[in-house]
Amino acid sequence: MRTPPDPDLLLRALKFTRIPGKTVAEACTRYGVSRGALQRARRERAAELVYTERERLLTAVAWFDGRAALPQILGFLDWIDHSVYQDAEVRPILDELVATGLLEAVDIDTWALRAEWP
Repeated sequence: MRTPPDPDLLLRALKFTRIPGKTVAEACTRYGVSRGALQRARRERAAELVYTERERLLTAVAWFDGRAALPQILGFLDWIDHSVYQDAEVRPILDELVATGLLEAVDIDTWALRAEWP
């Protein structure tokens, strides 16, 4: 009998598939979960797949291979949700992500992931 996958790992895999260009196959390989478990979790945990503002910013940095400048982040946010974000809206959230250790400030306008995300 197979052991069910770790729920936190499944959620990470599901969020990974929401990054533009990332596939279910990549998520299954990266997180060691089956396609069936991932599809089942997508149906059962749909409410958990709504990204917070913080997660959208982390997704933007992840999409640029873990390191992104502010214009890239703003462009990505506009691309995925068609909202025009301003520097003043985004910087405080990026600063919070730096303070929590999820991002590091490379320079005044560039941030990098400190760990794999999601």
